[in-house]
Amino acid sequence: MICCVTSVFHIAHDQTYQANQYCVLDFGDMTYRRGYYDDIILWSWYGIKLRYQQLLYPITVQLDVVWILVMVIGFVSRFWRLEEPHCVIFDEVHFGKFASHYLKGTTFFDVHPPLGKLIFALIGYLHGYQGDFSFETIGLEYPRTVPYVYMRGVSALSGFLLIPCVYQIIIELGFKSSTATIAALLVICDNGLVIQSRVIMLDSLVILLTAFSLLAFLKFVHLGRRYSWSYKWGFWLACTGVSLGALIGVKYTGLLGMTLVGLLTIADLWQLLGDKLIPLVELLLHLLVRLLVLLGLPFLMNLFFFFLHFMFTSTYSSALLTAVADPQAKLALNDNSTMMRYGSTFMLYNKDNNCWLHSHGYQYPLKYPDGRGSSYQQQVTCYDYHDENNYWTIRKPGSPNDVKLGSYRGPIRNNDIVEFVHVETQKLLNSHDVAGPITPQNQEVAGYINHSAKFVPYLHWKMEVLGSMGEYPIYWSNDEVVLRITHIQSSQALSATGERLPEWAFGQIEVTTNRVTEGGHTKWKIENLSVPHIDGLAEDDISDGGSLHPAPPPVMENVEYIEQDSLIRRVMSFFESYADLQARMFNAHGSLSEHTFSSRPLEWVWLTKTLPYWLDDHSNAQVTLVGNPMLWWLANYVMITYPIIMSLYVVRRQRLIFDLPQGEWQQWWVGSAVLLAGWLLHLVPYMSVSRVLFLHHYLPAVPFLCMFLAVMLEHFTYYCTYPRINLLAHVAIVTVVLYGFIMFFPFAYGYPALSNDQVLSRQWQPLWHLLYHRTVGP
Repeated sequence: MICCVTSVFHIAHDQTYQANQYCVLDFGDMTYRRGYYDDIILWSWYGIKLRYQQLLYPITVQLDVVWILVMVIGFVSRFWRLEEPHCVIFDEVHFGKFASHYLKGTTFFDVHPPLGKLIFALIGYLHGYQGDFSFETIGLEYPRTVPYVYMRGVSALSGFLLIPCVYQIIIELGFKSSTATIAALLVICDNGLVIQSRVIMLDSLVILLTAFSLLAFLKFVHLGRRYSWSYKWGFWLACTGVSLGALIGVKYTGLLGMTLVGLLTIADLWQLLGDKLIPLVELLLHLLVRLLVLLGLPFLMNLFFFFLHFMFTSTYSSALLTAVADPQAKLALNDNSTMMRYGSTFMLYNKDNNCWLHSHGYQYPLKYPDGRGSSYQQQVTCYDYHDENNYWTIRKPGSPNDVKLGSYRGPIRNNDIVEFVHVETQKLLNSHDVAGPITPQNQEVAGYINHSAKFVPYLHWKMEVLGSMGEYPIYWSNDEVVLRITHIQSSQALSATGERLPEWAFGQIEVTTNRVTEGGHTKWKIENLSVPHIDGLAEDDISDGGSLHPAPPPVMENVEYIEQDSLIRRVMSFFESYADLQARMFNAHGSLSEHTFSSRPLEWVWLTKTLPYWLDDHSNAQVTLVGNPMLWWLANYVMITYPIIMSLYVVRRQRLIFDLPQGEWQQWWVGSAVLLAGWLLHLVPYMSVSRVLFLHHYLPAVPFLCMFLAVMLEHFTYYCTYPRINLLAHVAIVTVVLYGFIMFFPFAYGYPALSNDQVLSRQWQPLWHLLYHRTVGP
């Protein structure tokens, strides 16, 4: 037996300088060539191969120094000083707290699926954390009992693994290994990706799973018709399905990555459809298998993750049951509660703005100072003090020209369609397609005045008791009833915006209808309820088949209720709980109000805003989310040239002028189109989102931006026959990007602390929020 261990060093994957004929380990290229002897791969990981040669029994090693160096730099960039700062950063306030809730078994609500938070909780549990830290505020010091470094390590490991994923995606798309190396370096040097891989947040996991889902699917597709139904074919298809399931199990924004894989699946099936050698039955099997694995498997995984969520947060009943508070069921049993009836008079209090729904005999100005017209109807505002003009009466829908309450005094039920009459001025509460006085994106709310036929009254509102289920009578006790009042015609919620109106409205708070129906600004409490007497009224006086004494919400009949936390809670099955929670998560996404550091998609692209995460109390040491501006801006300009270049190629090919051979043309346009689609899918959908957004929502698009820039660089150097010029172009790009990384290095690592002048010198955009203490010296 002869054994030899050798080392081989090379700069490019295309050139290998072997120490002897038995050097067979390849680092960076997933393929290997058979020699004169049969080989067995003993171990393989992302291009590192340890091979056993049967005849001479050598164990040999071949090293790609450049790729090893890239991986080492990537590892250091994600894990260096991970323990700094020793305090809570930005949304660690939320995700650290959620992990604590899991470990304590307490119920909580979040707008994101549970997988990422469960992973953080698992890491904490494995390191002895009991969930006893509050994560209350940004800057709160971590005690020794909180394994926050290991929890941050989840994001750091995800950020590190992204690097080989990006490398392999470029290889799978058919581009050079040098291009893949450049793409990996660009990912390493993006400050935004570095920052997000060093905090207890979900984005780093989302970015990794998006990239791995694409990589696994590309490997599946490239096996092609020849390997259909093989173990390897099934393995990569299953990897894609599992990765997609994990992706949407961490954040539902992962549906954007899932859409990319879906589009590629459609393209793949379209290619199979054109192969006449494939029988129709097999085509249908291909479709069915992809549906089951790429849609069915992620859905089943999603169910499982929520099952774990309910199991670890349910402190009562079995793991298959959860509970939803029903305050009306509790109030129905309370002797001090009052059933609300039509004809009741009350005030509506908005807790978020500490004011009461109000109207008075003054009208909106005919025109606002900015030239916009109003409805010129009676003002409806939110007033900070108790006042006679705060009282409203509720009635069944009737004639807009007759504000009489009518004789109906039956119970007001949850989700009833009603009209509100202002007691003092006898005007009906109205909303219409007229912009709000201060917030023109919302609709004006007014007391209806019939000026002319062009102002059609829209007077109908839906009364919804938050937390209650079913169309049962509404019971009231003190201020325990919280309502959402939705305008029927516009499907927007009555809202106190918090904006102060000018002097013509006496500085009172603006009231509008808002399409963002969730949130405190749309929650109203009933106060000072006065219910009409029903003595002397006969059953015949109550129309619509109503009853003077309707049955309360069922509390003990046919439904299981549990007394907990001074509330009656109805136990729901797993699928009821799952559906209910999905609906609440979807609705809550729109309840996030404006934020000082929020930004919009076009601001992300050009990096016109940043997002502060943390600032030290005594110095300018800080963590601020800012991408690498040199990288982002350069990639944007290259992106602008892409449609021009593509159009020229298409026109010239139509005229039978072929600048590229067919194979290289096919590879370039398909590969670049896949990367461009990935970038667009993670940007364009946000343009239609009305909720508050932040810069970190753009980060899943950044790896596609990096890969696209690297691919376009390869394309630009294709026509250059001088290797030195090509090398200089690559070095120039890396140098420019490295300069941007170094300039904003302190904002990624919170180290070193900069002086005020140094911070201000990095203020490359006027709207960047780079923080500093005025007391810190220059």
